[in-house]
Amino acid sequence: MRAPIDFLAARPLLLLNPRMRQIEFDVPQAWMPAIERMADRMESCLKRLVKAGLPMNDLPLVERIAVVDGKLVFVADFPDTAVAEFRAAGDAAEAEFNGLEKT
Repeated sequence: MRAPIDFLAARPLLLLNPRMRQIEFDVPQAWMPAIERMADRMESCLKRLVKAGLPMNDLPLVERIAVVDGKLVFVADFPDTAVAEFRAAGDAAEAEFNGLEKT
């Protein structure tokens, strides 16, 4: 599945790094709101880091965003300074969706 163009365009620091080849994107429609919030949080983190001096060459190379057996899979090479924030954003997206499934 290809990532929706508007999803990519809204997050240029996270998803439009010119060094990326292609993103594997396999997310059920029901997960999209949680995935969009996760990506927005990651984009915001990257904006802060770029403003603080992160070189554009150090932006993440995202390889995969998918849901496999009800678990979020996010494969990327992120800047060390963003690992904790990215992990928290992914955990929040997964928790949000899992909470919705139970209701």
